[in-house]
Amino acid sequence: MFIKFDKFIEMFADEEYPKDYWSDVAIISASEMLDGFSEGDWLDLFAVVDSKCDFWALRLCETLGDSPDERALLVLLKMSSRNGSVIYAALESIRSLISLGLDVSTYADQINAATERAQHVTGKVGLLSAFL
Repeated sequence: MFIKFDKFIEMFADEEYPKDYWSDVAIISASEMLDGFSEGDWLDLFAVVDSKCDFWALRLCETLGDSPDERALLVLLKMSSRNGSVIYAALESIRSLISLGLDVSTYADQINAATERAQHVTGKVGLLSAFL
């Protein structure tokens, strides 16, 4: 399933498709693919996120924000070490996971560190102020 998901996200990792199509239609398909991930698929995803372009990473963050799964949180925390808009998108998706009821208390220190790093990198404040 990971290969199918990767190719699907790759199709939307450029400007060929309008953003509205992604947010209205394609993200639902991507989320459904995530729901079918095996443990091996999650490991494959975790292994490649650092090598993907920022636009691909942004699409992934948007998709993971709808998946209240600890493995999604781990991928998002890994992506929060990137720069620019990806770190902000990763934290926004973590906020989404929290609002969906995912218990993130075990990862509070990592989330706080990512939030501080994001504030330093992006200059934006209050990304996840609930943990500070």
